[in-house]
Amino acid sequence: MTPVAMVVSDPTLPDCPPIYVNAAFEKLTGFPAVEVAGRNRRFMQGPLTDPDDVARLRDAIEQREPVELDLLNHRRDGTPFWNRLMVGPVFCENGSLRYFVASQIDVTVERHRVLEQDREALAAEVAQRDADLASHNARLRMALKSGALATWTLDLPECLLTASSGCKRVFGRPLGEPFTYQELLAAIHPEDLPAM
Repeated sequence: MTPVAMVVSDPTLPDCPPIYVNAAFEKLTGFPAVEVAGRNRRFMQGPLTDPDDVARLRDAIEQREPVELDLLNHRRDGTPFWNRLMVGPVFCENGSLRYFVASQIDVTVERHRVLEQDREALAAEVAQRDADLASHNARLRMALKSGALATWTLDLPECLLTASSGCKRVFGRPLGEPFTYQELLAAIHPEDLPAM
């Protein structure tokens, strides 16, 4: 007995239903062979099964081509599992299509391990970017403070200007009064406005 789940489907019947499953398939899915034979081949799919994966499988079957993909299927008890399907056509000597044979392997643990590795790598990347941003901001604050530079920021949607004390001093504005973007533009030489 092979430890790999196997399914044989008949493409001469409507919807290419399974006509044989081995004991390894029954063990993997919980479906006994008598419940599988002749059934719609989508019976193990569920709401979380990716329709693009299903379309890729369907297209390969329609084109009579082999295909390998991981599909989120569901066991008889409803529990989801990642099913690595390797499906291939079997042709008669005269070239006519006789069967599709599919081997199936549960790769749920592998998929979860890869997902966790991706999650950890992403978290490390975010942490590094946060650290880099904090470092850049600290250096910028230090440069601004030590150089007494004039800075301002503009909230574009609100057109709201926030000016530093140094900026207000450069433009001769009282430190305690608001300084609008329009006032800033009015204080800039006309030849310098395009650079704004």
